[in-house]
Amino acid sequence: MRSPTSTISRLRAVTWTAAGALVAADAAYLLAMKRGSLAPRPAVLAALVCVTALALCACAVEAAVRAARGPRRVSALAAVLGAAGLIAVGAGGFATWAFSFQGFVVVAEREPVRLARTETLDAFVAGPLANLRELHLTLALARLELVGAGPEHFRAVSRLRVLDAAGEEVGISVDRGSAARFRTLVFHQGAFGFAPRIVVTQRARPLLDEHVPFRTVREGPAGIAFVRDFEITKEKLLLRCALALDDLNEDMKGHPRLELSMEREGVPVGAGTLKPGEFADLADGYRVGFAGLRRWSEIDISRRTYDAPIRVGLALFAASVLLWPLAAWRRW
Repeated sequence: MRSPTSTISRLRAVTWTAAGALVAADAAYLLAMKRGSLAPRPAVLAALVCVTALALCACAVEAAVRAARGPRRVSALAAVLGAAGLIAVGAGGFATWAFSFQGFVVVAEREPVRLARTETLDAFVAGPLANLRELHLTLALARLELVGAGPEHFRAVSRLRVLDAAGEEVGISVDRGSAARFRTLVFHQGAFGFAPRIVVTQRARPLLDEHVPFRTVREGPAGIAFVRDFEITKEKLLLRCALALDDLNEDMKGHPRLELSMEREGVPVGAGTLKPGEFADLADGYRVGFAGLRRWSEIDISRRTYDAPIRVGLALFAASVLLWPLAAWRRW
């Protein structure tokens, strides 16, 4: 017949072994998601964290009882600190996921976007406890600045205006190197580009007059290019366009040039290079103009994370790791 002490020791070993296995499973699953080995499923990870937290709570209670009654109270205290630390880390991660939302939006100059209309946010996802009223804001791109960063290099800085439902407006700036915060929201700089206003006519008959967003593509290891191919379907016209920034100086001052070519059903109609305000006459009565330029910026939006519980948890776990060897050595 087993003694009560032996049974308690076995239950203790099973509880701590199960908790350790669950912690290892959480870490392995998170690492696999980060590396792309598994499809991101935050809900599955959150469920694992909840189960792990319950197991760690049982461990913490058991260790607290030992700390109060047993002879090796320092060892038991180290166990309490370790379990509590891991619980706090899991709680911070769970809260970050449960209240989170994220997505990105393309904002053009003079075209504000209402973030409350989440259908305008691309790749938008939200946690089960997310408060979408935090998105009751209007975001506007006041100016996309190209800041010189050495010869033939520059970086984009988005000057944003954020207007809340009460009419309060705040200016913030984001670039690749630094995010901006507004209340619970965090803004990051994504892609950026230009939307030239392109005008196409044939013998004074208007065919096109609109701002056409250009794509930003890599051009070599450090450079980028702004290009767009598009059709005027009814006229069977294909325009191939690129925006050249070669004339801009180190302070990014100057005039960009629009390089374009046009073909109709595969037959070249003409080509030209235009500065803002210039027009070019092509064959068959076609006329193409570069009538203006707007800039656009992709802004990544997310909710703040709950870092404080995670920092406290890591500190508690570190204290446990430091205390445990000392307690084992001194048999405390």
